[in-house]
Amino acid sequence: MTGKTRFSGAKTIIITPSDNTYLLKLIGTDEYFATSSVFPYLHFANYFTGSVTPGAFLSSSTNTGTITFTSSYAEGYDSARTPWITSTAGTRLFRFVHKSHGFKTNRDIKISIANITTNTDATIYTKFDVLVRAWNDTDRTPSILEQYTGVTLNPDAPNYLGKAIGDKYQDYDETLGRIIEHGDFDSISDYIRLEIADSVAGGSTPPSIIPAGFEALYEPIAGFSGFTLPSASLKASNTGSTSYSGFDFSNSDNINYLNPVPSEATTGSNLAFSKATNENKFTVPFQGGTDGTNFAQIKQTGLTIATDGTNVFGFDLSTSSTGGTLAYQKAINILSNPEAYSFDLLVLPGVLEQYHPVVTALAQSMVESRTDCLYIRDLTGVNATIATAVTQTAGIDSSYSAVYFPWVKVKDIGSNKVIFVPPSVVVPQAYAYNDKVGQEWFAPAGLNRT
Repeated sequence: MTGKTRFSGAKTIIITPSDNTYLLKLIGTDEYFATSSVFPYLHFANYFTGSVTPGAFLSSSTNTGTITFTSSYAEGYDSARTPWITSTAGTRLFRFVHKSHGFKTNRDIKISIANITTNTDATIYTKFDVLVRAWNDTDRTPSILEQYTGVTLNPDAPNYLGKAIGDKYQDYDETLGRIIEHGDFDSISDYIRLEIADSVAGGSTPPSIIPAGFEALYEPIAGFSGFTLPSASLKASNTGSTSYSGFDFSNSDNINYLNPVPSEATTGSNLAFSKATNENKFTVPFQGGTDGTNFAQIKQTGLTIATDGTNVFGFDLSTSSTGGTLAYQKAINILSNPEAYSFDLLVLPGVLEQYHPVVTALAQSMVESRTDCLYIRDLTGVNATIATAVTQTAGIDSSYSAVYFPWVKVKDIGSNKVIFVPPSVVVPQAYAYNDKVGQEWFAPAGLNRT
């Protein structure tokens, strides 16, 4: 990869990976490894390799504006989903939705449709397999997490796709203030659920129709007039090959398309995919998963939690109307139903009385309303004094809320380092140990319990 670019008021940046002034070496690779005020959100290295003239300069410009990331929820979070799977004629048939939420759902799994078999009798429904695969496996050595074989689009058959995987999901109804269940078939998969086109669910599609491709991917950017990204790379294969046609996960440029997708985004130069007639399998990615926070924002935890309440795990809990507070409020409201959810302890690690009193008050109100659980409440930031802790407890008067001080040192198994964590991370362990070896009606205190 060759070429270089200049930014106004800055030195020339080379886009040759071996050079010390290579773009990523100067400005970092993401928000955690950035060495300047910016970092590259998209990086099409393979495209540059074949498209940039050696020694050429690249122009740069800055666009400002508001974009809204795809979400079904006011708090902004959402799950990833595949493009609509289509027939040979381009008719929408179904698509897969990740059962979890967040950015990670874009880069967690992928779906392969395999062994597409059309019967010579046009009255018999086509059969095919659905493979849930690890997103970063290879076609030669696939990592199959779940497999649904011989499914059909016949809604009356026991092997109907909707029955095999399930389309039910639960959602919080803002008006009713409770969880509502949607869909017709119980969820079987641990990873995905289905959205099925009305024509398929109603049985109006002909038996011979087959899943033959998918709609074009959306660009993970918006707001750039007269500009489109390099198109997503699609590959073709044949029935006898181990390679799957469809989205090319082996092309590192394609990983850019697994970033969050703005609701204003278009398909750009991307094309819909349709498999070749001599191919019976293809692979489709997931798009659209988002955490509900700015993807460029560094998520503050532990020692770095913002003292003004604006950043804990990337959420703004500084006021009663910020997105982060609304997200916690929804979660707390959901747990307020004792008939649906039974628990003894409520913990919100990192949500501190000192920095996030609006949310801690919501949690206290909820447990007091239930009267069957205890809220283990974090008081202060890690470096707070005893006097500060005493001040924070002065206004707390509740039989259903317990506070502890100070923060505790533990070993982080991920980094193998000793880190500080708020008391609510370790106190539940003491409660559980007490109940295991002693009597649950005694306070979990002291060095021994006999």
